[in-house]
Amino acid sequence: MGSTVLIKNAKYIVTPDERGERTYILRDKDILAENGVIICISSSCSEVSPRGSIRINADKHVVMPAMINCHTHAAMKIFKGSLPDKEFWEWLDKIIKIEEKIITKELVYQGSKLASIEMLLNGIIGFIDMYYYPGETVKAASEYGLLVRTGPYRPDNAYAVLSRIKNYPNGYPLINIHSLYKSDPEIIDKMYTIAEEQGLPIHIHVSETRREVYLVRRKTGKWPVQYMYSNGWLNENVILTHLNWVLSSEIPLIKEKNAKVVNCPHSAMRLAEAGFCPVYEILREGIILGVGTDGSTGDRYNLLDEIRMMLLLYRHNYWDTRLKLQYLFSKIMVDTYKIFGIKGGVIKPGWPAHLSLFKIDTARHRPLGASNLLASLILSGGAEADYVMINGGLVLTPEMKTKLYTDAERVSDRIEEKLMRIVDYYEGEVIE
Repeated sequence: MGSTVLIKNAKYIVTPDERGERTYILRDKDILAENGVIICISSSCSEVSPRGSIRINADKHVVMPAMINCHTHAAMKIFKGSLPDKEFWEWLDKIIKIEEKIITKELVYQGSKLASIEMLLNGIIGFIDMYYYPGETVKAASEYGLLVRTGPYRPDNAYAVLSRIKNYPNGYPLINIHSLYKSDPEIIDKMYTIAEEQGLPIHIHVSETRREVYLVRRKTGKWPVQYMYSNGWLNENVILTHLNWVLSSEIPLIKEKNAKVVNCPHSAMRLAEAGFCPVYEILREGIILGVGTDGSTGDRYNLLDEIRMMLLLYRHNYWDTRLKLQYLFSKIMVDTYKIFGIKGGVIKPGWPAHLSLFKIDTARHRPLGASNLLASLILSGGAEADYVMINGGLVLTPEMKTKLYTDAERVSDRIEEKLMRIVDYYEGEVIE
């Protein structure tokens, strides 16, 4: 905050409208941000740009809203590429056993640093996280300027964890509940009570697998979302993550209570979860929908690629193209900010300057014009950001990348030295 940044001659600016229903593409425009807010978008903002403004030449860049990753287990970056051939329940059993033996505060801190660097390079400025030692994740992400919404996952230490998160300017607290099948109803009620007292969102895995759905059904006599509804656990502050096996009859319940949905399509396919989130029906009902990368099974922290996966998975299952790329992009960009709980996702005067500038890659992205821009960026595999802004402040520039890659190499060396000798990443076994 406080600095003035002039982005000159942006080759393309891609922005949703405020409702997230249309995508607008502007060519050869300037953007001026002052005190964290966009104040000018025109063919020339130079005349209103004060002396001493930071100037960025963007004639070879695409400017987009910076992105929010709505579901992560960021520190699981330490397990990148592990258990590539395991289905969900075998994967879950093995990863929990590994975590019980090796996870420490230091590993969570180092893994979160590495994840934060990757997200920043992919134009991501904030993420919603669920993992051990959440304070370490906030500490790590804050070193790179990223925003983090995370919190406790058990009631006995909840207030201490929330207090630590609030101490960081970039920390946004919430309440984490792993799932209906791993958490006792009494614990869930306690966590909801804390959330209500503190005015916080609740972040929970729901209806991720077919087996989970039937476990809940057998135990409670209700389907997962239906069970949450009947217990008063469904409201506008709840973030329902995955929802691969939600019933059509449960979607109106989500709509009625204004709960939010986050889907992680890459992870779902990787773990052979078979179901898929009915994103078209959810958006048609006006339900807020976000996208996330999940943890190690997401394999990379890249939201443009996650949007690609969401689009293709839906089309593959429905045998049609009713879900349109520009519409999905716009909805995701706007809705992810709503889920995180801050204003953003739109490039427009008066809106916060949360921006990412992606270098146009001659080999991957061209030929390029306004009519094929989103398809080139998303369907062809995304791009690396050169500049990223949060509230008008630059948290990534080409000059900063040298330090980021140096940090990433140093952290990776530590993780490899500590873990690769004691963990078989393919089988998921701790080597005694």
